[in-house]
Order: sequence, then structure tokens, then C-alpha cells
Amino acid sequence: MWLSNRRIFLAFGGAFLAGCALQPANQLQSVDQLLSSITLETPRDRRSFYFRNALEERLGSSDPVPRYGLSYKLSTAASRSAIAPDGRSLRQQVEGTVTFMLRDLTNNAVVHTQNRRAFVGYSTNGSSAATQAAARDAERRLMQQLADEVIRDFMFYGAA
Repeated sequence: MWLSNRRIFLAFGGAFLAGCALQPANQLQSVDQLLSSITLETPRDRRSFYFRNALEERLGSSDPVPRYGLSYKLSTAASRSAIAPDGRSLRQQVEGTVTFMLRDLTNNAVVHTQNRRAFVGYSTNGSSAATQAAARDAERRLMQQLADEVIRDFMFYGAA
């Protein structure tokens, strides 16, 4: 008796798992179609250049006739996060925010809008050249994180 129950359980369990395995593959295709049909606005400064490059790396090649347009506004704020006893800053923390809008290019209607935030830190303990290089690298890493947040949001939006 117990053996037949186990066979039934395994048969139903296998059928259940096989049925569940088909849904994500179809869902990913629709998300991929959404991501490849987005055109990005032209960068205006170094931050938006880093942000756009990170988005392009993740979006891949876009459709020749895009359906959606992405516009965004970036802002950053730096603060000291480690201070020496003599008052010097040893570490900076940079917080970034991106506010983005996805528009349908056929009728210019806003399809999706959202805000995302991220932060990075860097050391200011070296020479001025090393500190400037660390600040630029932190800015690039922050824009990559914000681009990842936007892509993640699109994946959830496309899956809905």
C-alpha cells in the first residue's frame, strides 16, 4: 500500500514540476522583448553617460523600431562617513537617485514611472589624484547599481 502511494506521489510531483518549468521560460521571453524594445535618451554629462552605458550593457541590442522610450533624471549627494580625530574625512558615501519614465512612443503615454536609490563609498585617505580616481570609480559603480535597479524594475514590470 505504501509503495503505491509513493508512486502516485512521485507521478503527480513530477507532473507538477514539469508544468511549472514552462512558465518562466515564456515569461522571460516577454521580458526580453520588453527590454529590447526600449530606446534611451542621449547622455548629458558624465553620470548620465555611465548610466546609459550600464543600461546598454544590460539591455543588449535594441529593436530597429523601438516601442518605448526611457527618460531619466539622476541626482547624487555625497556625505562624510568616516572622520579622523583631526576632522579630516577618511571616507565618503555617495547616494544616488534615479527617477525614470517609460513612455509608449506610439501615443507618448507614460507606461511606467519609478524612483530607485543606491549608494557607494570610497576612501579619501590617499593623495588627491588617488581620491579623484576613487571618486570617479565610485560614481561609475553607483550608476551601474542604479542601472541594475532600473532593469530589475523593468523585469518585474514586464513579468506583471
